[in-house]
Amino acid sequence: MAEMKITKTETTEMGTSEMTLEVKDIEITADIVTSLFGREEESSESGVLQRTIEQNENNGIDHDVVVIYDNAGIPSIMHRFRTITNKELFGGSDKPHTAFVIDDEVYDEIKISVYENSCINGKPYSLPYRKSLTNITNDDVAAACFSKGEGWHLMTAVEWGLLANLSLRNRTLPHGNT
Repeated sequence: MAEMKITKTETTEMGTSEMTLEVKDIEITADIVTSLFGREEESSESGVLQRTIEQNENNGIDHDVVVIYDNAGIPSIMHRFRTITNKELFGGSDKPHTAFVIDDEVYDEIKISVYENSCINGKPYSLPYRKSLTNITNDDVAAACFSKGEGWHLMTAVEWGLLANLSLRNRTLPHGNT
């Protein structure tokens, strides 16, 4: 187990407060995440347990960071984006961005890993301060993602496109290979 530092920052009208947890050689459990980051939600459709860490509305784009658990009960920290239209992103049509459309069905939200994925028991996880999963074939990593349960998959081209459009809209330019 690695050293880990988790920080929660809250900004209110009264100012900014920060809470930090530093751990070494212990496993971060759901109880620790709950005590640090608060509210818990359960999706009635998928039965997926989620914990909201941070909520943002950046230039009208509704998104937050949540912790969700796979079929092995291990958490991943994910960005949760609510449906965004092409018009909201770059002035196009009122249709939802294609990242939210799967098999002609429009989804209310999608989740994208916050961190580069690392490997635990042969499955990828989005967790901080872990060695990135490397030297694996596309077919093998796809199989590992699918083994996490329903809804888990490799990031798609349209999801990359959504992030590129958000970056362009926010006038940021990601660089490097991460």
